Amino acid sequence: MEQKICKAIEFGENTNIEFKSCTDRVSSSVYDTVCSFSNRSGGLIILGIDDNRTLVGINKTLVHDLKKNIINVLGNKELFFPTLRIEPEIVEHQGLLFIVIDVPVSQYPVRFKNRYFDRNGDADQDITNNMELVLSLFERKNPHLFEDRIVSGLRLEDLDCGTFEYCRSATRVMNPLHPWINMTDLEILESCRLVDKDNDGNIVGYKYAALLLFGNDDAIAKYLPQYKFELLYHKMTYDRYNLNFPEDITRYDDRRTLRCNIIKSYAEMLDFVLKYLPDKFYLPSDGTTARIDLRVQVFREIIGNICAHSDYQPGFAGYLEVFYDRVITRNATRLIPAMKEGEITLDELRPYTKNPLIVKVLNELHFVEDLGSGKRNIQKYAPLYYPEYKTKISNGLQFEFSITYDDNVVAKTETGNATGKDAGNATGKDAGNVMKILFAIGNDILAAKDIMERLNLKGADNFRKLYLYPALEYGYVLRTEPDNLKSPNQKYYLSDKGKTIIKQNNK
Repeated sequence: MEQKICKAIEFGENTNIEFKSCTDRVSSSVYDTVCSFSNRSGGLIILGIDDNRTLVGINKTLVHDLKKNIINVLGNKELFFPTLRIEPEIVEHQGLLFIVIDVPVSQYPVRFKNRYFDRNGDADQDITNNMELVLSLFERKNPHLFEDRIVSGLRLEDLDCGTFEYCRSATRVMNPLHPWINMTDLEILESCRLVDKDNDGNIVGYKYAALLLFGNDDAIAKYLPQYKFELLYHKMTYDRYNLNFPEDITRYDDRRTLRCNIIKSYAEMLDFVLKYLPDKFYLPSDGTTARIDLRVQVFREIIGNICAHSDYQPGFAGYLEVFYDRVITRNATRLIPAMKEGEITLDELRPYTKNPLIVKVLNELHFVEDLGSGKRNIQKYAPLYYPEYKTKISNGLQFEFSITYDDNVVAKTETGNATGKDAGNATGKDAGNVMKILFAIGNDILAAKDIMERLNLKGADNFRKLYLYPALEYGYVLRTEPDNLKSPNQKYYLSDKGKTIIKQNNK
């Protein structure tokens, strides 16, 4: 537990860590945090540390009484409902005493003094009077998955015959003896538990999973009008997009809005990615001559994830965005105790099926594989597609997955349409301006205004558009704060590649 304190101090307060000074008494805000942690994704409350991470400790003569008081309040049904059985721990660290409350995720919505609290970043939010947030809380705690609920009024005729036929054809190619081949549409639904029946075998209704997987467009629009996937292509890098330059009037260069069922959407999303990503093949070392399209191997897993693990109930669209240098997906999701909230690594992804009925069907079609294999396939094929690939994953009410597939991508703009990996490949005005800014920076680390001064430039917009941005795009200039693009302290310096260009031109 002492190690947990050290790590908590290192990271500071966040969604799952809270500090309270509370040297002589337990403030009511401690219980607000217990309630919000229980309702969100759990967390660690440490009494004896103030908001500035200063260790103040607990009064040693009162520490046991404070611990007893916490246990009594958490078990008091007049204050907490449901009551919570949590055993705080007294920990000694650097000669001081602390009380650590390790709050697990509650199975049910928790209220304190008839108020509901939820965690929002590093703050506790009273959501009692916000019906939308309260409903969202109850949905998160609902053990009956959305996909498993009955769609009132949905009929077999509302499902798409073409999708069923596609499934038969696809499984026939993979396995000529697959049972779906000779099944009727209804039998396929029954085999995948997408139909609810009473004790006498009579159909009670069709589940949301059936609508999502096989529904025709009209039925989806009628019974799930908020459902859609947005596919966007941006003719720029992700960093450029976030700079929000005035000249970038068009925020996307291609857009598709999908309101068709998941099986059709999967194929549309994969086609969209293949349309805009570089075509790279891989010849396996097992002696076969069949070439493997690495785009398919990598991005089928990422697209399969957004299809299989989205939470389709809240009404948030799923997004797939393609930039010059990366692909990003975003989708609503259900928070689960098995996977922490916030930034996580690929290795920290847990093999947890959030929509088991949907996953079963997608697994039969080989859209998704066995639990955990998707992560392994990304780790296997992504380095072959781009050796320096990077992933960034954020887990919250929205799950975001980003994979960088090219760091050397260049700006394909009106000024150059340049491609390649060195300055010699820059064309026209771009090349001259890039060389000027490289020599202006040299071995220094400079703010934008200092670089402009060395170049004897006055207009900030032209400097960014014609000099700074192309140099950043080519990868010859780097930012000191790449994660905070609009930081007032932002400065710039040459990359190793930029320094190499300078050396070559000085010979």
